[in-house]
This record gives sequence, C-alpha cells and structure tokens, in this order.
Amino acid sequence: MVSPQNVLRRGYTLTLKDGRIVTSMQDLGVDDTIETRFRDGISVSRITGLHMSDNSQEEK
Repeated sequence: MVSPQNVLRRGYTLTLKDGRIVTSMQDLGVDDTIETRFRDGISVSRITGLHMSDNSQEEK
C-alpha cells in the first residue's frame, strides 16, 4: 500500500472536502471549501467555478 506521506514527498497533493479525499469533480460544487495538503503544509480554497472535461471527445 502506498503511504499518503510518500505521495506528498514526491510532489503530489491530496485534496479533501469535509475531511474526505476528493476523487472526482462530481464531488465538488461552486462555493465549496476544499483543503489541499502538500508535503510542507495545507492550503484552504473556495471553489469559484468548475469545468468538467468531455471525455467523449478524447482520442482512443
């Protein structure tokens, strides 16, 4: 199993909403507050807009 701390050390971040990891844009809404965890701290942000990708347009 991959440790979240090891993921952060490699330069990735974890995004949480209400203490739960966000895994999809569908988990978010305008005006939601999210927390982004970095290896050296946390930022708190408010969602001002969402732009969903259209996966049906991608080449296969």
